[in-house]
Amino acid sequence: MTGIPVYNTNNACATGSAGLHLARTLVKNGAADCVLVVGFEQMNPGSIKSVWSDRPSPMGLSTTLMEETRGKYDTPRNAQYFANAGREYMEKYVESNLKKIMRKC
Repeated sequence: MTGIPVYNTNNACATGSAGLHLARTLVKNGAADCVLVVGFEQMNPGSIKSVWSDRPSPMGLSTTLMEETRGKYDTPRNAQYFANAGREYMEKYVESNLKKIMRKC
């Protein structure tokens, strides 16, 4: 239509950061000279839930993988995503570094 690319991000609490990161990447790599990042949020009270029943969730694959690797719990999904990201970071970096430090002692 206009030839101007439009990107839509939906990353819960990280949507603004994702938009800024995408804009920076486009400019840094020469794909764009000028970018505009616009954001808004309209949330319902309580835990974030899907409001569409006529299409698959964009988080379906991530949720399935999370449940298969970390277990399924009856708690808000976003809290699980953030908590499991923290767990993965600890396992990947902190625990291995602690083991290295302990070997030196």
